Amino acid sequence: MDKNKRTFVEVLIAQWPGFLGFGFVAAGLMIIWDAKMHAPHRLNIRLVAVLMAFGIASLGYWAMANRSDDYNF
Repeated sequence: MDKNKRTFVEVLIAQWPGFLGFGFVAAGLMIIWDAKMHAPHRLNIRLVAVLMAFGIASLGYWAMANRSDDYNF
């Protein structure tokens, strides 16, 4: 069975859960940073918790979905 060599763009597209997870975590951290730097702003704990939860879940999915048969690389 001959496998086709995947292009770099196809490899990056296969890693979408990782990019999404890091993006969600970064968005949550940016909201926390903004609330800390601008003192009168109120921190929306629920939004930060949801963003962080989606980020961690997406990173967990990414870690579990990666295959070791040279599919992603």
